[in-house]
This record gives sequence, structure tokens and C-alpha cells, in this order.
Amino acid sequence: MAYEPYNIILINPYIIKQICPELPDSVDDHLITGFIQDEQESHLQNLLGCDLYNEILFQQSGNTLTAANSYIFNRWIIRILSKRVMIRVLYSSTYQLENLGVRVKVSDQSDAATPEQMNTLKQIYENDVDRLSKALVLYMNDNISDYKSFGSSSFCIPCGAKDRSLYTRIKISGF
Repeated sequence: MAYEPYNIILINPYIIKQICPELPDSVDDHLITGFIQDEQESHLQNLLGCDLYNEILFQQSGNTLTAANSYIFNRWIIRILSKRVMIRVLYSSTYQLENLGVRVKVSDQSDAATPEQMNTLKQIYENDVDRLSKALVLYMNDNISDYKSFGSSSFCIPCGAKDRSLYTRIKISGF
């Protein structure tokens, strides 16, 4: 049985706040860190496939990213994770859990966003993630000799996987 790395995060909250400057510094880094872990395991692992995901986790944690992995990491992965985390932060910063139920946070200086406004903002981030994810997948398929570990992904075209919409909303041409 292969070792499954846990509790390794690929990026830190500072990077997310740099990529998404609309995220204020006042948002707790511990909250963001938990969301990074969740989004890595739910979105990125399914996109890259377990083998390439684990390879990148180990290399990033040991500061040994190959040139090929460094390119996709810096070009797409950190941006995909940042946008996915922003979606999670949107909801956590809007709602507050209490003993009697969920409450909407309201401040003296502003009004809470309506559900329609929240959905629009979420859609903007999801569209960015879809665009970035599709570009990443197409790039890795075009350069499969550099990303042999990508073969465990359901998005690997040379590997013959049929359903590329199983884990994500992106669509790959012809499938």
C-alpha cells in the first residue's frame, strides 16, 4: 500500500491573500489553512490524479519540485487552490454557527450580501477555477511525457478515461 500524505498544504494563506487581494488580512489564517487542505483533497487530487498529486505534495514539502511540476504549480495550481479557497471563505465569512442555528453576520458599516449576490460571486470564482483547470489539464495532456504520473487522473486523454466531468465541472473537448 502506498503512503498517503496528509496534513501537507501546498500553499499558505499569505499566497492566497496575494492572489486574491479582496481577501482581507483580518481573515484568520487557521481558517484558510483548513480550507486549503480540504480543497487540495477534494478538487486538486481529483484533477491531477492521486499519483501526480502525491508527487507534487512530496516535492513541494521537500522543496524539490521538478522543473515540469514547478511550472504547473506556479502557473495553475496555486491559482486554482486560491480561487477554490475563496469560495469557502465567502460562506464562512457570511454565516456564523451558534447553538440555536446558523446566523448571517451583519456589521454596522455594511449590509449582508443577498443569496443572489453570493451566488454571483461564487460563480465568478468557479468560472476562474474551471478555466484554469481546463488549461492545466490540456497542458498536461499535450506534455504527457513530462507528466507520466498524470495517468491516474480521469482527465488523462492518452489513458483512455471516459468521464472527465465526474469530479469537476470542467469539460474537455470531445468528451
